[in-house]
Amino acid sequence: MSQEDHPDDLALARAAAKTLRQSEAVDSDTAQRLAAARQHALSVAAKPAMARRLLVPAGAFAAIALAVMVLRPQPQTIAAPAIANAQGVDTLDLLTDDMSPAFYRDLEFYQWLEKERPHA
Repeated sequence: MSQEDHPDDLALARAAAKTLRQSEAVDSDTAQRLAAARQHALSVAAKPAMARRLLVPAGAFAAIALAVMVLRPQPQTIAAPAIANAQGVDTLDLLTDDMSPAFYRDLEFYQWLEKERPHA
């Protein structure tokens, strides 16, 4: 796009540039206050903050706590098959029943079907 296509945009850009040039000139009082604020900010940033001094011990404590949790021996348990626990079916039923495993995967559907059509 060329500048001739949008004369309003060109006028806006010229007005913005003029305002920016005018804002560069500040009085001496404002310049001194800005310089003092800058020096104060730089001196504060150079000092170690209390939070930074506390982060090292807190980080060490967190690392030790994590190591204790990870390295602590876990009790060994034998888990029943997930399908049996998920749908309330005993493991013994799974082992002794003649039904296929597909029946137990769809057990919720069969229970729903029985509720919907009890005499079917």
